[in-house]
Amino acid sequence: MIRSHHPQSRGRRPFLHVAAVLSLLAAPMALDAQDPQAAANTARARAALAPIAKMVGRWEGDAKVSMGPGEPMPVRQSEDIVWGAAQTVMIIRGTGRDPRTGAIVFEAAGTLWYDLETQRLQFRTHRDGRSVAADVEIRPDTMVWGFGVPGGRVRYTIALTDDTWHEVGEFLLEGAAPVRTIEMRLTRSAR
Repeated sequence: MIRSHHPQSRGRRPFLHVAAVLSLLAAPMALDAQDPQAAANTARARAALAPIAKMVGRWEGDAKVSMGPGEPMPVRQSEDIVWGAAQTVMIIRGTGRDPRTGAIVFEAAGTLWYDLETQRLQFRTHRDGRSVAADVEIRPDTMVWGFGVPGGRVRYTIALTDDTWHEVGEFLLEGAAPVRTIEMRLTRSAR
């Protein structure tokens, strides 16, 4: 580390460090703006997410979660979705609360993006310190995603309109009828 003994340089050192870090972070963005391939990649990623762009926002409503035999547990569910990385990544945060106490009973996060190498949408979910790579399929106004689990597969189907989100989660076992694990009916929140 170079030390300066000039009395006025001491107050500038933090500013210079911050300026250096910011310039390093901004350099790739400035280069991307000049690189036609980077612009094409961004456009491709945005186009892949366009059919479900209406998911971005805050959603709230009621859900029923089945944890085994017996009546489904009622949950007050919220989904917060924001754009990241120049609108090429959707960042999703889902929170389920006990409708009586407001205590969190479920919390998960996910990232959804278009992978240029595989030329496919990728979806990664995160919950309780675990992460799962999920398959994802986008149809007009619908997103279907899921992953394998011991003994079968879990599948979620989200049907969207501008103001409603209806999601059904099912456990699929080969040769058996799907078992519903969750159903959410959410509406777009004004806040």
